[in-house]
Amino acid sequence: MVFNIEALIFYGLLLDSFIANVFFWFAPGQYKKIAGKFHRHFPESKGWCAMYFVLVLWVGFGLYRLGVLPW
Repeated sequence: MVFNIEALIFYGLLLDSFIANVFFWFAPGQYKKIAGKFHRHFPESKGWCAMYFVLVLWVGFGLYRLGVLPW
């Protein structure tokens, strides 16, 4: 099985978007505790996280159709 850099980047982004969605949908108050002053510039948003997940899935679907993703 050939594993390429595009697949590695995609699976990393997929994991990141999944964790972000779980984090913001089920534990939104924890972000302010963990992020500190960072949350003032990048506030949490369920809509942005959902859009991020959808865009990552869209890119993954395209990569799968091109035969880039191994599974």
